[in-house]
Amino acid sequence: MVYIMITLEPIPDTTPPSAPQNLSMSTSYNHAVLSWSANSETDLKQYNVYRQIDSGSMSYLATTTTNSYTDNSMVIVPMNMFYYRVKAVDNNNNISGYSNQVSISGMLLKPNDEEYDLDSDSKVINYELMSNYPNPFNPTTQISYQIPENGFVNLVVYNSLGQKVAELVNQNQSSGKYSVKFNAANLPSGVYLYKIQAGEFSDVKKMLLTK
Repeated sequence: MVYIMITLEPIPDTTPPSAPQNLSMSTSYNHAVLSWSANSETDLKQYNVYRQIDSGSMSYLATTTTNSYTDNSMVIVPMNMFYYRVKAVDNNNNISGYSNQVSISGMLLKPNDEEYDLDSDSKVINYELMSNYPNPFNPTTQISYQIPENGFVNLVVYNSLGQKVAELVNQNQSSGKYSVKFNAANLPSGVYLYKIQAGEFSDVKKMLLTK
């Protein structure tokens, strides 16, 4: 009698984990902080965090092994809308569906550049016009500035011929840090100048529109 031993390979687990529940948002030092209920699966490996900006697509942002994540690449200001969702991933790389969605208004920081830290808790002690970001840009860019005193602020964009093409700010403002969006969708490529006048302070910087 001949005995044949057959070794059966284990059937891989293809069942995805459950979608993360109760995604919520708080803030810390002007950044968005996400948290959600931890999954009950024992073979969970990580969570993938996804972000969408305005009407763009929901894209992978980061991975975390805890049930929280702080987005240090954005600051909270009334500019773009940021939308967040989370997925769970198990040890077999099965990925869950999306969690619920949360959103907040903000703007992206320029990496490793503290001049874009719009922390409202910090006191403004001098006038400053920051370099726009991104630069070069197409077709929108953010222009940030700060004023240490209440007063009238005028922020204007000129083309290379010195012609005014946009007036972004023309009003009284309280002391603080501000950021405005410049949309050049209807303008041709080229070098543009933006000038701020706030009290006796005046400054001009260049930016490049590339289409």
